[in-house]
Amino acid sequence: MLQKCFNYKITLWNWMNNRRSKYLFFLVTLTILTCFTSFIAYAQQPVLIKGKITDTLGVGMQGVSVTITTEDQQVLAFAISNKTGNYSLSVNTGLSPLVLNLRKLNYKPVRQTILNQAQELNFTLHFFSEILPEVKVKSGPIRMRGDTISYQVSEFAEGRDRSIGDVLAKMPGIEIQGDGKVLYQGKPINRYYIEGMDLLEGRYGLANKNLPHQSVTSVQVIENHQPIKVLDSLVPSNQAAINIKLKSNITTTGNAQLGAGFSPFLWSANITPMVFTKKHQFIASYQSNNIGNDVSVQLKALNLESFLEQVETPTMKSNLVNIVEVQFPPVSNLRFLDNNIHLGTLNYITRLKKDVELRINSSYFNDYQRQNGDNRIEYILPTGNVLLEEQMNNRLFYNDFKTSVTLQKNVTKGYMANNTRFHFNTDGAAGHIFNTRDNIAQRTSTPYTSVTNELKWITPIGKQLVTIYSFVNYNRSPQRLTVTPGQFIEALNDSVDYGQLRQEIRQQVWQTHNYAELIKGLGKFTLTSRAGLVLQEHKTDADIYIDNVKSQDHFNNALLYKKQKFFAQTELIRKTQKSDLTIRLPFSYTFISVRDSRLDNGQKNSGLIVQPSVTWRYKLGNYWESDIFGGFSNDFYQPGQVLYGYLLTNYRNLQQNAYPVLQNKTVYFQPGIRFRNPVNGVFFNVRYRFSFSDNPFLFQNLVQPDGTMIVAIKDVNNQAYRHESSAKLGYYFTAIKTTLTIGADASRQSENQWLNNGLTKTVNTTLNPNLRINTRFSAYASIDYTINNNIGMNKTGTRPEQKYYTLSQAGRLTLYPLKHHQLTVTADHYYNDFVPANKHNVYWDLAYRYTIAKKRIDFDLVCINLLNASTYVRPMFSQFYFSQNIVQLRPRQLMLKVGFYF
Repeated sequence: MLQKCFNYKITLWNWMNNRRSKYLFFLVTLTILTCFTSFIAYAQQPVLIKGKITDTLGVGMQGVSVTITTEDQQVLAFAISNKTGNYSLSVNTGLSPLVLNLRKLNYKPVRQTILNQAQELNFTLHFFSEILPEVKVKSGPIRMRGDTISYQVSEFAEGRDRSIGDVLAKMPGIEIQGDGKVLYQGKPINRYYIEGMDLLEGRYGLANKNLPHQSVTSVQVIENHQPIKVLDSLVPSNQAAINIKLKSNITTTGNAQLGAGFSPFLWSANITPMVFTKKHQFIASYQSNNIGNDVSVQLKALNLESFLEQVETPTMKSNLVNIVEVQFPPVSNLRFLDNNIHLGTLNYITRLKKDVELRINSSYFNDYQRQNGDNRIEYILPTGNVLLEEQMNNRLFYNDFKTSVTLQKNVTKGYMANNTRFHFNTDGAAGHIFNTRDNIAQRTSTPYTSVTNELKWITPIGKQLVTIYSFVNYNRSPQRLTVTPGQFIEALNDSVDYGQLRQEIRQQVWQTHNYAELIKGLGKFTLTSRAGLVLQEHKTDADIYIDNVKSQDHFNNALLYKKQKFFAQTELIRKTQKSDLTIRLPFSYTFISVRDSRLDNGQKNSGLIVQPSVTWRYKLGNYWESDIFGGFSNDFYQPGQVLYGYLLTNYRNLQQNAYPVLQNKTVYFQPGIRFRNPVNGVFFNVRYRFSFSDNPFLFQNLVQPDGTMIVAIKDVNNQAYRHESSAKLGYYFTAIKTTLTIGADASRQSENQWLNNGLTKTVNTTLNPNLRINTRFSAYASIDYTINNNIGMNKTGTRPEQKYYTLSQAGRLTLYPLKHHQLTVTADHYYNDFVPANKHNVYWDLAYRYTIAKKRIDFDLVCINLLNASTYVRPMFSQFYFSQNIVQLRPRQLMLKVGFYF
């Protein structure tokens, strides 16, 4: 049934055969920019309408509501008359004529058609009284007050929904990505509050997946949210926050679920109690299953601060060695992930005296995964293609413990936050590779330990704010990779076969980031001055052993990397009612020293780094908003793992990371337009990004005839261009309770590659139109349908252009034939047109639910992979190779679950 929906791909493919189509997204981008410029130009010419309102005695009237609307009653401007009866409105629209409306209780309303031009209009209101009939007022599904948009949860929820995340995904303007990250109007949110408290510190996936929506009255989106209260009127923000409003001041809620099934023996457990009061909040959870549900993603940090922290002082674990794994297909984990996971987490926040909050977040998970699949890689080289075929059988082991303690005071007169984090990890993996040449065993051990403390303190001194910031981190990671039999015999052992190849790594990192800052308000302007210091020290010892004998020096590393960065930044902000302009001028002087004592090799460099940027945001009336972001950078290339000796990263990759310590140049430009009319349920955003980078080197990829690869650094300038554009429209049809989302993404990237001793230009172009519809038009049925298209082209050197098309669509039909009964049918369809077989992959699921409503208990009978499909074929293009992965899927499984929501 679903396969009929992909027939339109023939038209798309014919469209692809036109070579001019590769530049489509340039035309789309040009249109976006033209519209954007037109909006800006027009917005700079507002029409002023003013006048005076009096009563029949000629006395000025205060509190008269004055609105300018279109002829179809869309509000364009609004004002209230002052004490003397005067009013003034500024209108930004190209429509004409307009309608002016006057309203005041006990006075006869006035409605007058006017021209769209600057004018002065005076009015006299006449007393009028009447008895109004009794009416019942029902609030709409979406309301707006100031910068806060409220979604009524009951309007979007349906019978099959259980968590607040299920409902959140149906709200127009809001998008939930695969990893759980929440976007509003295409941008990540900066906070996820529950009754105004930040309990989970960016790891809000836990609440989204487990907080019952029956305990929530509304979801608030706070636009332009500045999370630090003392900076609210000084430093603007273009990101939104979400606040979950509960039904009761004291809420005890959560869920408990148990399930069992076959085959083989399957289990699932989730016990997640929650308590929310005005001063205390608590979420604990124990979750375990072997049905493919990767619950560890609920612990992932999703806030922007966690991402930005990794730019200057990276603390996330980075594996230098890996086994070759089966590539995850773009389908639900429940279809392929063979896991055995146990997860426990405790999260608590309390308000102490004097507005001080104490927050504790702690988590641990243990997971054992098995992978089975086939891999076929064809390297597209100027000298001829190289083919590699593999069969993989892997075992992955994860042990991860994290804890965080935060003490915070966030008030309008000051801010203080100290956060201490500890991370301990003991991951490992083992696997077997069967290819046309060898039966290869591979094993890794990659433990990791990290301790971090972060302090931020803002206090007023005189008429300015003073900020003190300090970040300190220490982490270490001893890593090991063992490969049997030995590989790269020509490079490592004079073309003589040997038994075992082992890579040993000992890595330690110490880093600190500190600054002082002055913030001063000067009317509409805010001036910020910052000065600070970044220090980093990386120690990396790496040795390759051949049959337990250490190899020659150029296959070993004893490297010490040091970085000293002294920086200063001036920031000027001009904030008005309609616009925010931010000009940043950061510059720094950086010293970098790299030294390998064993190879007697190294380099030093220093230089002035300038990274100016400009951000401008402008409100184009009541519903439209635009922004432009652009800048330049000439920072040093971030050589996190400079290594002069070769490093074995996996059984078929031997890499030398002898990065030159040189500066690279980057220019970027990003305009965007957003529209939202919450009352009518319309949300729209469009964005374009251009970036150009000039790097002082590129990677030299030498692909061997057996498919193994040696990677080194080539001192050749590499210029890369990237264009990206995206658009998204969300609309809520209130009458039929339907949410429609239509979007498209396009990109084009060109850069050079050094492939087998030849310089080759690679160009990748993609276009991804998509659509999602969720409708609850009937009390007896609901439908959820999603379709994603991926149209792409790959050009490597002078070789013929490679074109590909993939389609994925998912449909879910839920029927409510009787009260408390549900029947859900789910179907997923995946199509690709550039493999000779297995072009279609179709999967069906069936679920039945009976609910005891008064006790909020569910009984679920679920059959996943109803047709018992055994494999999924995943094709993928990269800059210079094409891969085809065949992933072994989970067999048909039947589960009986009992769930209790309290």
